[in-house]
Amino acid sequence: MTEGHEFQMAYDPFFAPLCDTAFASAVPLIRDGDPAAACRLRANEIYRLLCRYNRGMSKHVIATPSAPAAIGPYSQAVRAGNLVFTAGQIALDPVTQQVVASGIAEQTTRVLENLKAILEAAGTSLAKAVKTTVFLKDFNDFAAMNAVYGAYLGPEGVAPPARTTVEVSRLPKDVLVEIEVVAEV
Repeated sequence: MTEGHEFQMAYDPFFAPLCDTAFASAVPLIRDGDPAAACRLRANEIYRLLCRYNRGMSKHVIATPSAPAAIGPYSQAVRAGNLVFTAGQIALDPVTQQVVASGIAEQTTRVLENLKAILEAAGTSLAKAVKTTVFLKDFNDFAAMNAVYGAYLGPEGVAPPARTTVEVSRLPKDVLVEIEVVAEV
């Protein structure tokens, strides 16, 4: 290797095998004194290997009768790799497809029960949620929603997911809350 050229790579357990393979193909170039070509080769090899990895990742539709049926061109949830992405759920009863009670606590409970059913159908649970997005019709309902949300997604001993909460001007069927989840399988 030429003086002044150092190759350092942060260790990442997922990328390590890919980087090791790419690095092995760059070693002869480093020995021949062409570290710039070795870096280009290593980057191209890692990119090629990542593309091959992602090609194998397909999406699988998750559907369950224990949650409201999708009423448009979308799925209740989709699994891609080791993650499940739910559609936003509102306070619909899965049997009647009608909005439940008008209070924020009751609607939040129904929404989280719907999400729980979808995640269970996907082979995971609310305890494995990594990100949620909460849409509120009125931010004044935040405290009441948060009390129910905490019971489902932040019980003792469970790390709560990251969350974004926003107020919106209107939600489907004029409900008070909609929540979507990303969870690990």
